[in-house]
Amino acid sequence: MRGEGQGGGDTVHETYDVLIIGSGPAGLFAAIQLERLGFGSIAVIDRLAYTAGGLLNDGKLNFDHRIGIDLDELKIDVVTARRYIDEIKEIFVRFPRCRQVTSIKKNPKIDVLMSIAHEHGVQFIAPEQWHWGTDNGKAVVDYLRSYLKKTVFHLETEVVSIEKGIGRAYRVVAGKRGKTLRMEGSVILAAPGRSGAYWFRDTADKLGVDHNFGPIDVGVRLELNRKFYDDITNIVYDPKIHFQDRRT
Repeated sequence: MRGEGQGGGDTVHETYDVLIIGSGPAGLFAAIQLERLGFGSIAVIDRLAYTAGGLLNDGKLNFDHRIGIDLDELKIDVVTARRYIDEIKEIFVRFPRCRQVTSIKKNPKIDVLMSIAHEHGVQFIAPEQWHWGTDNGKAVVDYLRSYLKKTVFHLETEVVSIEKGIGRAYRVVAGKRGKTLRMEGSVILAAPGRSGAYWFRDTADKLGVDHNFGPIDVGVRLELNRKFYDDITNIVYDPKIHFQDRRT
């Protein structure tokens, strides 16, 4: 359980079951799931009032296991991936400003596009897509935070270090408006995002935690005149085209 804030001077001590570093989509959905599982005390820590990326971009959601994840790396099968995607989708589509922009049900036009792509040695992927737009970024963050009834947020709070505490506990030392916060927890989930990736790499090295930087996903973006591409984007809002290696 969470202990009362205490300590002398400008230092505050608190204890939680789980500490989550980062309030982006990974951190928020982790907290939502932990609350569902019955964890009593959770804290989310972020150096910003609103996370820098992720949820504050254009807000295009691709509900398809072939986009953005590596099933082999996650060690899950397609059925499990779809179940997780459905759980996430259930939450996002309830956001009032999120609207469906691509439906894949009973759409023969998509089959035609797939066939044409296959003839040219590429794979045309048409995911079910929803969209909320950049202007609604902060609103969707507030919406996701509203799911959390017991989680404590320490925003505008920058993590300085992660230390090993007593026994199996870990301690996070953070600074907020001139005060030092020392928070302990049995579990720390680190989701610092792209901006905190190098910091976490160095922190993991100090703690003796194994880690591995994933490969960079390199893509090609083509800007085309609308008259060449409208026939496709009128069917699939944000189509994905995978260039297959003809040598295999």
